[in-house]
Amino acid sequence: MSMAAIPEAMAPASEGKTTIGEIQAIRLLLDYAEDVDEALTLLTEYNVEMTTPPIHYMIADRSGDSVVVEYLRGEMHVIKEETPYQVMTNFVIQGAQTGPDAPCWRHRAVHRGLEGFNGAVSGGEAMDLLSEASQSSTIWSIVYETSTGKIHVAMGCNYERVHTFSLNMTGGSP
Repeated sequence: MSMAAIPEAMAPASEGKTTIGEIQAIRLLLDYAEDVDEALTLLTEYNVEMTTPPIHYMIADRSGDSVVVEYLRGEMHVIKEETPYQVMTNFVIQGAQTGPDAPCWRHRAVHRGLEGFNGAVSGGEAMDLLSEASQSSTIWSIVYETSTGKIHVAMGCNYERVHTFSLNMTGGSP
């Protein structure tokens, strides 16, 4: 699960549901959801309070399933790409053109790079695409290898020093 700042977000608020913060939602899903479907079900059981900066989420699981979740005008929107890969940057996807014609140059750059390989890139190649799409305000870039559990992180546009972590993908307790 990942998040990125966007210009606006407003989640639905239903009486009788517990309200959690936008970052608490990440912890909830990481602790209790086994896959994308469970994560989406959990999100509907809570009010998610968006603060500053507003964010949207990318949720992916080991099967390769992924979605972007955005909260706009009091509604939860689930966006699933029809390609074998999904791209999320710092722009609102819901209702916008995505893919190679997206209004965000960063989204276009990553999407076009992935399109050239039909989404089948190594962790290093994916990080190279993120490096090409970075800007001076990029805080981090992350590549998740959902089948292996490897996570590659570049902080502060330092793509020469990528940190790699490995998650246990055999299931069981966190």
